[in-house]
Parts: sequence; structure tokens; C-alpha cells
Amino acid sequence: MMPKQLSIQDAGGQPLASFDFGEVLPGTSSSNKALLITNTGDADIAAVSAWIEQTSIADGELKVTVGGVTITSTDQASATALGSLAVGVSLTGQAWFSVPADSVGVPVDTGMLRLRGV
Repeated sequence: MMPKQLSIQDAGGQPLASFDFGEVLPGTSSSNKALLITNTGDADIAAVSAWIEQTSIADGELKVTVGGVTITSTDQASATALGSLAVGVSLTGQAWFSVPADSVGVPVDTGMLRLRGV
């Protein structure tokens, strides 16, 4: 029996380990990358939540929306609620990388989208 499980996937339903935003110049944002949050387990998930962990946002920031909700949380304790998710069902979303205009460093995306389902 498979436990409850969430998967981050690309728009085609393939597992997504990371995003490739290409070069993003200061004062701009990358194009949006489509993503799916899918319940790949064998039980419904009553409460899905998400947060983005980032080492620093001084030279760039990962931004994500899922199901029309912008993920603003930066840790599990304050995770953004996304609702419930039945087995095999996906929430659609998008991710992009934004670099502040005053960035003097080389933009490095250290952001990681994290999920929790209970």
C-alpha cells in the first residue's frame, strides 16, 4: 500500500526535479513555467500546503502560484494552504524567477518549492 504522496510535475505530467528559467536580467522576470501538484498516492489528501525555501532573495526570487493561490510562506510552520486533493487529481500552477533591478550579483535561483499533505 502506497502512503499519501504528492508530486511536482511538468505540464505533461512528468516528475519535475528543477526549473530552468534561462538567463533573467536585473529588473526582469522569466517566462512562466507550468507545473502540476499531483496526488500520486493511494489516499485522498485532506490538506495540501506549500512553502518556498530560499537562501536569499537579494539577487533573485522563485515565485509560484498553485490553483490561483500565490505561495508566500517561507517555512512549513506558516505554509500556504492549497485545499484538499483526491487521488490522481492535480492542481495546476506556474513558477517564475524574478530579479530585482538593483541586483549586483549573478542571479542564482536557490528557491525550492516544498509540499506537505495530511
